[in-house]
Amino acid sequence: TNRQQGEELAKKYGIDGIMIGRGVFQNPFAFEQIPTNHTRQELIQMMNIHLDLYDKYATDLTPRKFDPLKHFFKIYIRDFEGASEIREKLMHTKNTTEVRNIINNNSDSII
Repeated sequence: TNRQQGEELAKKYGIDGIMIGRGVFQNPFAFEQIPTNHTRQELIQMMNIHLDLYDKYATDLTPRKFDPLKHFFKIYIRDFEGASEIREKLMHTKNTTEVRNIINNNSDSII
């Protein structure tokens, strides 16, 4: 679920590598060397980085579909009153501009 668990298992079983799959869907900071509690604002900053990377590589590489990006919204928008309503709005977006508009228009709820 995170780097620490992976390192413990690697040491215990003498394996060459680990994969963190589902853990990142619960904590986008799963790869941190020292686990830290993160604020909603940090989650939104991470979401914006994710959106920026999508924008960059959706044009630099072969065209990317937008809908798979929606699976990640639950990572960033969670654990506060109104989060499910905001996620519902995000699920109807068609591009990163619409996502950013929803986040900016709901910043009082999020941050």
